[in-house]
Amino acid sequence: MQKLHKIIADENIDYDIVKILREKNFDIFSILESLPSISDFDVLSSASFGECFLITNDKDFGELIYKNNLSHNGILLIRLGDMDREEKIKLVIETIIENFEKMQNHFCVLTNKQLRIR
Repeated sequence: MQKLHKIIADENIDYDIVKILREKNFDIFSILESLPSISDFDVLSSASFGECFLITNDKDFGELIYKNNLSHNGILLIRLGDMDREEKIKLVIETIIENFEKMQNHFCVLTNKQLRIR
């Protein structure tokens, strides 16, 4: 089966999310696997250059996008706080599968209450 969507997972993303999305035929590049400890700027540059959607837990990407006006192909900032790990994984996977097309080229924030697409 052909890969559907290209995603870069920041190194702070639970690796089970990466594995499950790969099983669902997403083309995932994991910073944790391949380029741990690179800067946020380099992560964003890699995602932009590779035309990849970025998933992260790091709110610093909002600053890179809005204050520095850097280009991107879409970012999902995960802010699920004290939610159970298994629930977080399930919600993130469902959100990506159900909303991937809508989230393209937007800065998105997933909380336990809603998905905000800016």
